[in-house]
Amino acid sequence: MIAANGFAQGVIDVHSHIITPEFVSALETEGRLMDEGFPLPKYDVENHLRWMDEAGVETSVLTLAAPQPSSAEVVRQTNEAAARIKKEHPGRFLFCAALPLPDVSKAIEEAKFALDVLKADGIKLATNVDGQYLARHALFCVERTQGFGGSASPPSRTS
Repeated sequence: MIAANGFAQGVIDVHSHIITPEFVSALETEGRLMDEGFPLPKYDVENHLRWMDEAGVETSVLTLAAPQPSSAEVVRQTNEAAARIKKEHPGRFLFCAALPLPDVSKAIEEAKFALDVLKADGIKLATNVDGQYLARHALFCVERTQGFGGSASPPSRTS
């Protein structure tokens, strides 16, 4: 789509990944570098900006690449890196924060931090984390917990 309309004004790339050294190191430590079936590229913000200019992309939305590391600290570091890039390049980058799922309490803490402190533009939820899908009761509680919609109970299967 971008190639066909590459020089239209206001093009927003909604599928861009930030790949920090900490993220790559965590995946290497966990033995998960090839979980997606291909090696992760090195990320460089200047190369990203150059590609955006060449493709006519005004803004890119940064998200954590798959697979998600198990470390809440690495997720936080990646969110902080995305926030820095957004701040250093106003109008060129937005970001949707990652959450350290399947740990629901840490995920809620990170969502609040990312939205309130880092000023994330949204939250990125993968369809599953380590094979645990969002419909699973424990993960469903993320969106239903106080501050994210009220009751911590999943919807009834009869409703």
